[in-house]
Amino acid sequence: MRPRRTAGISSLAFLDIMSCGLGAIMLVFLLVKHNVDNSVFETELLKADLQRLQQLERELQDEIAVTLAGKEKTFEQIAIVSHKINRTKADLTRTKGESSKKEHKRSALSKKQSEVDKSHKRQVDQLEQISNLSAEEAKAQLIESLKEKAKTEALAIVQE
Repeated sequence: MRPRRTAGISSLAFLDIMSCGLGAIMLVFLLVKHNVDNSVFETELLKADLQRLQQLERELQDEIAVTLAGKEKTFEQIAIVSHKINRTKADLTRTKGESSKKEHKRSALSKKQSEVDKSHKRQVDQLEQISNLSAEEAKAQLIESLKEKAKTEALAIVQE
């Protein structure tokens, strides 16, 4: 048999270098653009995108300005409402104070009224004891005397 030929170190390294070089050239061809004519078209598309984005930016800035103006108006309304709330609280406090005073006066009047009623009741009882008549009997006598007085006066007027 024939002796086998062994590959030399230099021949294997040469093939490795050649295949790496070929891969590098293919990679460069893939990365480099070959159509320069399409770059004008892409430039126009990019310019259109840029204009659209600039228009969108202006619209957003306008919306921000409107929102900030609305925010200022809202703060003014909040200040007005807060002022009204403070006035209402002050009025409520004042009204509560007045109500408390009136309640105190009503309580004092109620006590005085009960004292007057008790005093009236005592006087009626004393009068009943002195006259030996009940309140109903005294009323009946008073009505009779008023009727007689009215008749007398009526006769006096008729005679004139």
